[in-house]
Amino acid sequence: MSTQENMALVRRFFQARAEADLDAMDKMMAPGFISHPLFEEPDREGYKRQVAGYVAAFSNVSILIEDQVAAGDKVTSRITGRATHDRKELTFVTSYGTEWGYLAALGSTAMIPTLLFILFVQRHLVRGLTLGGLRE
Repeated sequence: MSTQENMALVRRFFQARAEADLDAMDKMMAPGFISHPLFEEPDREGYKRQVAGYVAAFSNVSILIEDQVAAGDKVTSRITGRATHDRKELTFVTSYGTEWGYLAALGSTAMIPTLLFILFVQRHLVRGLTLGGLRE
């Protein structure tokens, strides 16, 4: 494909994303498509589940391509997305506000492994810090 065709494909992909046309998106995604959506697997199916979640939560979705640069088979786009959050909860955020209790529980749970690690290696960390500051 030419550079212009690749850029047009990316524009069509963002248009399908804004319209939540999962079938059109699926046809445009490469077999090894990788994305890193929140709370989903980093593959095609995870990305489509994320889009479906956004569609269930937002209406009036628009994606504006502000700038697009291509070289060979790579295309980079700077986009602005807008939508109205008026349907359902998405990642602990409702259209009426944030569920802070759930977010606090999630944050606390995520900190536990780090705190346990520091607790167990504290002696070694302190020794390494103090030895690093001494001069001979």
